Amino acid sequence: MKLVIILAICVGFIWTKADSSRLTDNNNKATTLQENKTPDCYETSFLRQMINQETVIRLALVKNVHALVNDISILKESFAASETKISELQRTVDALNIQVNSLQQENGQLKKSSLISQAKSMELETKFQNVSDNVSALHGQLNVIQKESDDKRQEVFNKTNAVLDDIKIEVRYLSVTLLDFKERTEIENESRDKKYSELERHSNTSIESLKVKNSLTKEFGNLKSFVQNLQDSQTEITENLNRTVARFDTQFTLSEHTQQKFSSALASLETAQTKLSKSIDENLNRTVAKFDTQFTLSEHTQQKFSSALASLETAQTKLSKSIDDKSNHHAFTAGISLGNDGWTGDTLMFPTVIYSEGTGYNPSTGIFTAPSAGTYVFYVSVQSTWRKYIYLDIVLNGSSKVRATASGTSIAIFQTGTNLVILHLQTGDRVWVKRNAGTGYFSQVIPITTFSGFKLN
Repeated sequence: MKLVIILAICVGFIWTKADSSRLTDNNNKATTLQENKTPDCYETSFLRQMINQETVIRLALVKNVHALVNDISILKESFAASETKISELQRTVDALNIQVNSLQQENGQLKKSSLISQAKSMELETKFQNVSDNVSALHGQLNVIQKESDDKRQEVFNKTNAVLDDIKIEVRYLSVTLLDFKERTEIENESRDKKYSELERHSNTSIESLKVKNSLTKEFGNLKSFVQNLQDSQTEITENLNRTVARFDTQFTLSEHTQQKFSSALASLETAQTKLSKSIDENLNRTVAKFDTQFTLSEHTQQKFSSALASLETAQTKLSKSIDDKSNHHAFTAGISLGNDGWTGDTLMFPTVIYSEGTGYNPSTGIFTAPSAGTYVFYVSVQSTWRKYIYLDIVLNGSSKVRATASGTSIAIFQTGTNLVILHLQTGDRVWVKRNAGTGYFSQVIPITTFSGFKLN
């Protein structure tokens, strides 16, 4: 307030000087003693001039005071308005301070959220890197397992072939054994027939000898009758005959005893022959039945072996066909899980393997090497980034075959370019995707830019 009053006084003083100058028209009209000829006139004029000046000054001061009062009123009103504005501004500043504090708090929260997001992003990148490493390791393990499976399958195939060869050898050996068994059976039958014939011949010989002895007995009876007839004629002959008869009687008794023995032996022999024939027949029948059973079993076993051999050969054929089909089937689909708008490389690698069968595609180089000769189909799909274009070629051994193009626009639209080619490859031929022109590509975790291929069977 004091500063305002001082400023008002200074302004009033300046205005007074200005008014004084206006009253005298900026010309000094006072006279000097030299100009006036009488001192009274000089004094009167001087006093009048002083009074006039004082009056003018007072009037000017009154005006200035009124002006100052008005200015002070205006200043008071302005000051009140200024204070009101200052209060409003202070309230506005307070509100702004509150908003600034809230914004600072929100900024702090956003910073914390940003730090948390950065930490999560780093964690996700670490997890993604771990997943990529795990996928690469799993792909390597899959290749190793597939190789081991192929080796085991080949080993099983070789073992199956060896087992089949052994079974074939055993079947051949069994056939030879059966033939030998048949030959031995026939030889044993012939030997039994020979023995039976010899036994029958021996029995017939014994019967013939007994018949000869019976004829001798009959002749002895006839001779005894003849001696009885001669007994009347000659005594000496009679005595001799008696002695002879006695001797013959003794011999006849012995002969009868021998005949009885022979008869008993013959009966026993006939009984033994009957039993032997029966036993031989039974044994022969049992042997023949046994041989028939064994032969039937052998034929059944041979049929089983033949059926098993046929089944094994069929299984071997199927296994060989399965192994051939498995080893002859090659297919893959690979993609990129992260875009790169500044990529200007030569060979585009697709490290994320979605499907792979066979050992043709290498995700670390992005190159497919043909494991076997045949007809293959390859497909590429690429998406451009914003305001950029990309041209990709499918290349066979360094020679471009087809091209996929994708051009970006000034608006947020991503264009996609695709192409497909069918190629006949020889073993060892290489196929990959090459950049022909352009910059960058777009892709996501679920791949958008991909490369696929498979063999036609």
